[in-house]
Amino acid sequence: MHNRVLYLLRQGYDENSVRQIVRRDTSTAGRSTQKEIDHSIERGRVFLRLGGADGDKRFRKVTNSVHKFNGSDEAIRGIRIAIQEPVELNPVGLTSVNVVSKLFHPDDIICCGKQVYDKGINASARDWIESGELANYQFIVPNTFSERGKGRRLLECVDERRFIVVEWDRWDRTTQIKLIIHLSQIHPLAMVVSSAGKSLHSWWKWVKVDWHNKRFFDYCISLGADPCKWTANGWVRLPGGWRDDINKRTKVHITGRQEILFFNPERI
Repeated sequence: MHNRVLYLLRQGYDENSVRQIVRRDTSTAGRSTQKEIDHSIERGRVFLRLGGADGDKRFRKVTNSVHKFNGSDEAIRGIRIAIQEPVELNPVGLTSVNVVSKLFHPDDIICCGKQVYDKGINASARDWIESGELANYQFIVPNTFSERGKGRRLLECVDERRFIVVEWDRWDRTTQIKLIIHLSQIHPLAMVVSSAGKSLHSWWKWVKVDWHNKRFFDYCISLGADPCKWTANGWVRLPGGWRDDINKRTKVHITGRQEILFFNPERI
């Protein structure tokens, strides 16, 4: 039964569905109490969270090569050495309208804002595209919402998670690109956006199996990524948007286009 439960969880079935399926499969044999099924689900959940003895082989192969290092700094040095070829990302010539029309369905409700302290405006992707104002905004939430209007950038209004956005503030540009290349071996990379400053924002597809998304992001954090980007209603840089703000740390006024440096619509 444990193997059956583990298989169903890995296929993306929620726990209630797993209970129903296992109860149905074992009812004719007159075995497996509800307590036993719950125990198997709990065991399977932990098993998957830790990767599993026979879990995602690619994930373990890629991450194990880094885990041998002692701490984040050593791990980063190891990745720098492993990726020897020169790396650079240049603007691909796409606009905010081009990309938002690909990232979201026209009826999806998305939230954009001009300043980090804005509560945001929720409107359909179609309305944003037709407004002609999208490229003047600085921030977007990479997920969809259930309600329209101003001030609805609330966690309880998030309808569906669509993307994981990863950002590093502490590493130079070349190191960030090498980290993105390294991570693209274990998770689908959809896009890379310049912050018009030091950091790059990499957009990764939210896959159906929730535990894999969390495990992936936890691994990014172990490599120095900003943990705040996990928040479902948090701001990220709008692809193709316009940056106009003051850096909190350096107090420098930064303006510039948040260029799209990589885009793969097949990974959306």
